[in-house]
Amino acid sequence: MIDLHMHTHYSDGTNTTEELLKLAEKEKMDYISITDHDCVKSYFDLEDKNIRQVFSGKIISGAEFTTTYKGGVVEVLGYGIDYKYMNEVLKRDDFKKTPLKEKIPIFLKKYHELGIIFNEEEVLKNMGGNNFNKAFYNEFIKYPENDRFLLDIENKENFTRFLRNETNSYKSKLFLESSDFYPDMKKVIKEIHNAGGLAFLAHTYIYAPYVASELEEIIITYDLDGLECYYTKFTDMQTHEINNFCDKNCLLKSGGTDFHGENSSKKGYIIGKGLGNLRMENSIIEGWINEIKLM
Repeated sequence: MIDLHMHTHYSDGTNTTEELLKLAEKEKMDYISITDHDCVKSYFDLEDKNIRQVFSGKIISGAEFTTTYKGGVVEVLGYGIDYKYMNEVLKRDDFKKTPLKEKIPIFLKKYHELGIIFNEEEVLKNMGGNNFNKAFYNEFIKYPENDRFLLDIENKENFTRFLRNETNSYKSKLFLESSDFYPDMKKVIKEIHNAGGLAFLAHTYIYAPYVASELEEIIITYDLDGLECYYTKFTDMQTHEINNFCDKNCLLKSGGTDFHGENSSKKGYIIGKGLGNLRMENSIIEGWINEIKLM
């Protein structure tokens, strides 16, 4: 069994590297990859033999890199990377993410110029440190006058739908252009390859719908090696569809739960099982596992 998408406290997870390994061992995983956001610090922890020996399976070095497609945020998983090389890459100015505090004034200015009705003080007060989009959504839906800005009135029914179909979609007036805030996708994929790794687009169906509908354009434009075909929030139909797409286009496959910790906002996710519906066999990665170094 595999789980190639999980996070520690080094990004937005709640477990230490050692705690995560103990959980993976408990679930009897054969292969795992720790894919912290734009961070490879867990792999330095694994240099401690006392930590590494906690897990008896194989470890694939990895990370989840934030980038953009048509201005919307997407993420690329890098597997089999030289983590020491990538650690230095992530220190470079051209790979550093723009801090949220620098982006917020840009977002607020755009929404004010559009004529959206909202209380800026309430948004800033209710952000909880880093969730601007959620705080803005809660203000936006208070005022029926704002409905005219929506692509679809149903998109305001819940935050997830609002985020995917409005603020993350270039087709919406509410779209938050992010190209200037993250490294270019071609650059990210190039460095994954320079680090000896393989590049996979993460959880395709979690982004704005246009990403899934433009997969052919994406694989033509970017040098991706594969797609994440198994993911906690995919429906059976989506899993089937993306597997067929990979088969048709000779792309490699991966899968993961996006585990963030038992006490995280994604509580209920179980390593290797997601919400209990995932079963990711070793055969998923047999097409590429021998091409990379294992830890």
